[in-house]
Amino acid sequence: MTVAQMRKKHGSKGIAICVPNKRDKQGFVLDWELLQIAADIGNVEEAIKHYEADGFLHVVPISLDDDVEIREKLAAKYFRVKFDQNFIARFIINSEDLQDREDD
Repeated sequence: MTVAQMRKKHGSKGIAICVPNKRDKQGFVLDWELLQIAADIGNVEEAIKHYEADGFLHVVPISLDDDVEIREKLAAKYFRVKFDQNFIARFIINSEDLQDREDD
């Protein structure tokens, strides 16, 4: 389910707690599996811990409400999952390699 589909089905209030459902060849998430809709940000961390304890991997929050921001650790986790940690690591390594070449 895409974020647009979640908003259409559940409205634009609350925070979706999701895991990746489908990725492209580069590892980017194309589709999410919706586990739960949390009413507010206060319930999100507890719900994520619950799902991770039950064996779910890569559980992340996605705000369906434009007025609710996902911040700090949870936002960073979302981007690591959405864009694949291995891709991010390759990007950083390639960026550092380019910087080293520019310094020479």
